[in-house]
Amino acid sequence: MAKTCTIQYHFIRQLDQFSVQFHFPSRLPTATHAVKEMFYLFAFTIGSLCTYAYGQRQLILNGDVVPIGTKTYNAGVRSSPDGVSFCGGGLIPPTHVLTVSYCMSFDMRWVAIGSHYRNGSLDGDRIRVLSVMSHPNFSETSDNPNYTNDFAILMLERPSTFKPVKLAAPDDSDFKAGKWATAMGWGSISETDVSYSNELLRVDLQLVSDEACAAKTDALHPSMVCAGGVYNRDSCYGDSGGPLILEGPGTKEDVLIGLVSWGIGDTCGREGFPGIYSRISNARRWIDSILSGSGTCMDF
Repeated sequence: MAKTCTIQYHFIRQLDQFSVQFHFPSRLPTATHAVKEMFYLFAFTIGSLCTYAYGQRQLILNGDVVPIGTKTYNAGVRSSPDGVSFCGGGLIPPTHVLTVSYCMSFDMRWVAIGSHYRNGSLDGDRIRVLSVMSHPNFSETSDNPNYTNDFAILMLERPSTFKPVKLAAPDDSDFKAGKWATAMGWGSISETDVSYSNELLRVDLQLVSDEACAAKTDALHPSMVCAGGVYNRDSCYGDSGGPLILEGPGTKEDVLIGLVSWGIGDTCGREGFPGIYSRISNARRWIDSILSGSGTCMDF
């Protein structure tokens, strides 16, 4: 039964309770994927002790480095103040971060907002998470591992000093197939490489119509939006929860239209296979209810 969202860390599920994928889950988990998942978690742990050479690789699949001091509504979700960001998110207002429910499988105790770096404390706000609210209709089952209503909101201990990102309109008027959008994150270079970027990266992708995307997968849901499908330009493992935005021209605000969620056929950056993002417009009613204090969440 749903209840008012004041749930604390006792509800967070442990890693060994279910199969985990860093973005792009396969429809049928295999032993190979399970081994890869454990290796990714190990890489995150080791990453907190290491610093990658800047510019050594361009990750998020042929992404460009986001200039320091820009896109400061971007958030990294961490287990400690200066630890490794294992998921992304967006600041929506100063007291809340929007990410994906999938990331609730990890220890979401801290966020780093406005930080250019995947770990450490060189810049940005590092704020403790007080509670985590999952969309009540989030679906993650063996029958449907592709994450419908993949949204979660983190309530912060104090407001961030950075300006929040503007949310997509509830009527979906911001979406237009063929329009260019931008995904951001610190994710993997490829489906098989577990190296991650220490600097925030971006990649520009065209939005794909629902009809064209549905022709690629029977798992498309109104809570999802598709982008990309061009060879070697995509979000990938480690980018989950990261923002998909429409950049505001000139002095206009960026608009958050999606969050990195999953990929068709367990792929990253393959021609004809767009990435799947959680569609912000579809969740606006729930998001607004949480921010107003009247929302509900799943009773774990």
